[in-house]
Amino acid sequence: MKTLQKTVLLLSATSLMLLGTSCTSEDGNNENLRIKASSNNTFNQSKLASKNVNNAEVTISEFKLNITEIELEFDDEFYETTDDNFIDSDDEIELRGPFELDLLTGITNITSLELPKANYEEIEFEFDKNTDESSDLFNKTVVVKGTINAIPFIFWHDFEEEIEVDFENKVTDIVVSESLTEVTINFDLNAILSQVDLSSAIDGNEDGTIEISPQDADGNNDLAELLKEELKTTAELLDD
Repeated sequence: MKTLQKTVLLLSATSLMLLGTSCTSEDGNNENLRIKASSNNTFNQSKLASKNVNNAEVTISEFKLNITEIELEFDDEFYETTDDNFIDSDDEIELRGPFELDLLTGITNITSLELPKANYEEIEFEFDKNTDESSDLFNKTVVVKGTINAIPFIFWHDFEEEIEVDFENKVTDIVVSESLTEVTINFDLNAILSQVDLSSAIDGNEDGTIEISPQDADGNNDLAELLKEELKTTAELLDD
C-alpha cells in the first residue's frame, strides 16, 4: 500500500468529508461510481440445496461480512488541481462504513459516490468486527451458517485486516468515466469451501452445533484459520 504523502479524501456512507482539498474538481469533472458485492456459490438459500464439498454434504443458509472501510487508490498517471489543493497518485479516497454485507441475497449495493474522472488502481477493504449490538454480526467480522452432514454449523471470525482487491488481470484499472461506473467485488464461496476439508469438523462439546471459530469451543480452530485465509485470497473484482 502506498504511503499517503498529501491528501486523503474521507467519505462516509451518508456524507462526504474532506481533509485539505475538495472532492469536486473546479471544472465539474466528476462522475458516479457504484461499488457492489456478490458471491459465487451453488447453494440455494431458500431451498437449502446441499453440495458435496471434500466428502462432506454442506448446506449454507447465511454468509455475512462486515467491512469498516474501503479505500481507492488513484492510478500513477492521475493529477488534478482544485481551488484548495491538488490531487495526484499519492492520494487516496477512503469510504468509512461500517458496510454489512449479506452475500446470499444476490448482488448487494455497498455504496454509491461521486468521484473525479480517473483511473483507480485497486480497492482496499478493511475487515473488522461489527460493533452494532442489534446485528447478527455483533463482535464478528464474518459469519457463515448451514449444515455439515446434516449437523448445524456456524463459522465465524473476528479478524481485523486490510486486503487489496484487484481484477484477475492485474493491469486492469477501475475507470470512472462517463455516466455511472459499477464495480463488483466477488467473494467466491465455492472456492473458499473447496480448499477446506469440512468433513473433519467436529462438535467437540456435543451441544448439537459444530462451531468453527477462533474461540475453539469444538476444537476446530485450525479450520477457522484456513477459512479466514481463503476468504481473503479468493476475493477479486469482476470484469464486467
